[in-house]
Amino acid sequence: VYVVPTFAWQRTPANASGQRTSVRLGNSLRVYLERPWFSSGDGELLGVVLHGDGSRFTDIQPTQVPYVTQWGLDPLFDSATPKHLTRVSDFPARVADATVPLLETGETVHVVGHRVQWDATRQLWYADIDLNTGNSYMPFVRLALVRYQPQALAHTRISRVVMADFAQLLPRRRAVLTKQGEVAHVTLHGPVPSQGP
Repeated sequence: VYVVPTFAWQRTPANASGQRTSVRLGNSLRVYLERPWFSSGDGELLGVVLHGDGSRFTDIQPTQVPYVTQWGLDPLFDSATPKHLTRVSDFPARVADATVPLLETGETVHVVGHRVQWDATRQLWYADIDLNTGNSYMPFVRLALVRYQPQALAHTRISRVVMADFAQLLPRRRAVLTKQGEVAHVTLHGPVPSQGP
């Protein structure tokens, strides 16, 4: 249905010197999915399709572009270039992965599976996908997604590919509040672009 950036928060209570820390963990996307789910049975996962484990984006042929995940620099920011290849280890929330043939072309790709959960408020299924795209500031990501059933035969493990809309990863931030009498000092830490709007 849609893809949005997500956050996790880590807050520490004040220490002996009165310093408090709050960390916003970024680099994650939440993918909302239409019903139904588990059409292939229990254990069905949301799969992210990669060209290969350790494959460079320059290795992707034009005919493969509609079927594999890619990411790139936001041109509005003068920032570090994101990683130019994808690895299974770039998806720390994965619960399974495999090399499988695409239904569309028969070419071999690598898929990393993520657990799907129910959002009772939105009445939609969703999966959280954590990514490590490198040190780039707010890179664009376009996920290639499939239903992934690890228990099925190799040639039937995934569905046809659906390309998600482009989404941006938001960076990690750490705020530190220090009180000295009536004065409060706040510092903010995290990656920033060299230039940008």
